[in-house]
Amino acid sequence: MDKLALKALEKSKQQARLEEAAKEAERAVRYKRSEDLKRAQLKSALEPSSSNLVVPNVGIQVFRNIFGAYMQATELRIAMQLRIGALKKVGGPVHLYLATFENMKLHENSMEKEISRVVKGTRIWTGFATNKKGLGPILLGWLIYYIDVARCKTPSSLIQYCGFAVDKEGRGDRLRKGVQARFNPKLKGKLYLLAETFIMLKNPKYYNEYVKAKKKLRTRFPEAIVRPDGKLKYNDMHIHQMAIRKMMRLFLTDLYYTWSKLRGLPTVITYKERYGNRLNIKPEESSGKSKSYTIGLGGEIEDNAVGDLGD
Repeated sequence: MDKLALKALEKSKQQARLEEAAKEAERAVRYKRSEDLKRAQLKSALEPSSSNLVVPNVGIQVFRNIFGAYMQATELRIAMQLRIGALKKVGGPVHLYLATFENMKLHENSMEKEISRVVKGTRIWTGFATNKKGLGPILLGWLIYYIDVARCKTPSSLIQYCGFAVDKEGRGDRLRKGVQARFNPKLKGKLYLLAETFIMLKNPKYYNEYVKAKKKLRTRFPEAIVRPDGKLKYNDMHIHQMAIRKMMRLFLTDLYYTWSKLRGLPTVITYKERYGNRLNIKPEESSGKSKSYTIGLGGEIEDNAVGDLGD
């Protein structure tokens, strides 16, 4: 191939690259316009209808729609980040995607700010989360999105839904092939992130519970053993997971009682409140038909006001 042909080929390739870059720039502009419109709509939806309102009058379903859009934006941003990483490995045209990626991050950050503003105006934030070191507004937003405390009749039902219960064999809830999960896997993942945050920041209440449980379990099970399936049991990681489960059960119990009281929902009386610290309960005291024990009947249930996203 002579020099003229090579120059023509190189020129056509350069022209193609320029055209592709122009198309990507145009797509980025359209995407930015679309995201600007979405942000404007979101801001409008969250604006208070009166200047006297401290908290926007957003219903729980509206909040869940907004938070669902935030979750989708996060998933798209992560997918784009992975695509850019893959292109870098093979020397691909990363620059074609950078503008779109930056716009995605801006959109996600904008939604986080609006969601944080709404969550910080809820009763579950002011009445529960503000003194829970490690529990921020976005993580609390995940709990609000997934949990309807009115459907949880007992702390145990909330603990099971969150994935921190144990099965009949005494093993923690987990996903099994061919078996319908008894818990919400995505919520469990977020709560594990919260648990690690409690440990990292040494939350005064829950970290102490973790340390106490870990020490007690290690004393009870000083050595790791091999299960029939060949897996280790009571090794350091297993003890860590067991202690986390104990810590998060305490956190979810606290969440259940506080959230229920804030919404005026009936709650079952705790074992400790009924029996104190007694360990040996007489059969006639612990058996028989179940009775209705309720506390915290604090008023009418408000399902619509975000002031109650303590909803």
